[in-house]
Amino acid sequence: MRMTIETADNGIVIRNPEEPDDVHLAVSKATKNDGFGYTFDHSDEHRAIGRRIYDWLMEELSEEYEHDMVITGFDIEINAWVTGREFSNE
Repeated sequence: MRMTIETADNGIVIRNPEEPDDVHLAVSKATKNDGFGYTFDHSDEHRAIGRRIYDWLMEELSEEYEHDMVITGFDIEINAWVTGREFSNE
């Protein structure tokens, strides 16, 4: 499974690099707190990433091995690379 997670000011965009039309959006929520700032709720982003992984495990990976073994769990290894651009002083 591969996914690209793009960060934005108000959430994330999850893309499947192998399927250009497979795009999911998750938006963070900001609420004004009692101080002078905002409290950010990132639970939608957490759920979106977790849902993609869970669906892959249960729908695609499980179906691939369902006739070969009784599936009792999954071992997951995650590799991540940070992407971005340099800061501009202009």
